[in-house]
Amino acid sequence: MTLSASPPAADKQAVIPLLAAVASITSVGMGLSLMSPLLSLVLEAKGFSDSLIGLNTMIGAIGALVSTLITTTIARHIGVSLTMILTPFLTAGLVLSLYFISWIPAWFPIRFAIVFGLTVHFILSEFWIVSGSASHRRGFWMAIYATSLSVGFAIGTLTLSLTGSQGVLPFAICAGLILFGAVPAILARHHAPRLEREQPTQPLKYFFMVPLAIFAVGVFAFSESSVMAMMPLYGLGTGHVESDASLLLTAVMLGGVVFQLPIGFLSDRMDRRVLLTAIALVGTAGLVFLPFVITSFWAAVTILFVWGGITAGLYTVGLAHLGSRLTGNALAGANSAFVLSYSLGMIIGPPLSGIVLDVSPVYGFPLLSAAAFLTFFLYAAHRLRVQPVSEST
Repeated sequence: MTLSASPPAADKQAVIPLLAAVASITSVGMGLSLMSPLLSLVLEAKGFSDSLIGLNTMIGAIGALVSTLITTTIARHIGVSLTMILTPFLTAGLVLSLYFISWIPAWFPIRFAIVFGLTVHFILSEFWIVSGSASHRRGFWMAIYATSLSVGFAIGTLTLSLTGSQGVLPFAICAGLILFGAVPAILARHHAPRLEREQPTQPLKYFFMVPLAIFAVGVFAFSESSVMAMMPLYGLGTGHVESDASLLLTAVMLGGVVFQLPIGFLSDRMDRRVLLTAIALVGTAGLVFLPFVITSFWAAVTILFVWGGITAGLYTVGLAHLGSRLTGNALAGANSAFVLSYSLGMIIGPPLSGIVLDVSPVYGFPLLSAAAFLTFFLYAAHRLRVQPVSEST
């Protein structure tokens, strides 16, 4: 399948459709970041165990995995724009239905369907942004996308702290945020990339075609999901009070907001493989150093702010690198592989981090993610050594 929309344009008219795609995914991201903790809190209030809550969360991750395998096929048959319009409507309705369904076993297939639909929307939004941005500006647009999404995530979690988890209001707000993601897609529907009907793409083959980008996002997801799940517990276990332990995670999130535009600027002005290698080195060093300063709140916050901001570049620079290598059919399939790798990292990271946190409360959790960053650093450095810097791999 080939991109049949206008080629990536340098003209000012291309900005509006790109902003529409960014706005659409940001709104959906707000709803997603509100939904995940909301469902956990509601299930906990109903008296369900942590293991069941974890299983419910894993079902959503499986939905994300499945969506990566068939998103391109769906979009090919009904169109990118129509798919991005339908997914917010369908998932918003499912989110709202959870409030009225008291039979918890039904929550499992519903959550699978919700995360499946939202991941389809994420994949196509990223495809729209990557394919619609000019090569020399792609890093900038990836940074705009990542910054907007990070702000959206922060707003979603803040909303839950204001509404609480009781009653229909948080469910209604969550559904409304997701539903609003359809509005930019509707307004910019004539500018969405179109895919010709050809044989379905197999995302798995792109693990071998663009391994550096795919590996980068897998390591990022492994670390990010582990930090989201375990950082407050790590803070408590190293002597911080609950409020300060939560602020350690906030520092990571704020770093992701602040650093993305500078990293995007660099991404457009240097070999992205070199930048990915440097990010991996920072990711390794920050986590190795963290256990030695974790008992000092401000030192830990400073390290986590810088570390979180820089390592988030693995996702955005990796995605920009993907767009510089491929177009059309290959880009759509590779973007699905990108999200597939992210989903795998998200599934593997938290359980392993929980195990090592129990074994070694101070060193185990950060050093596990440090090992993942170090592995990627060695791989990226090897590719730089065997292939000229002028090539993109």
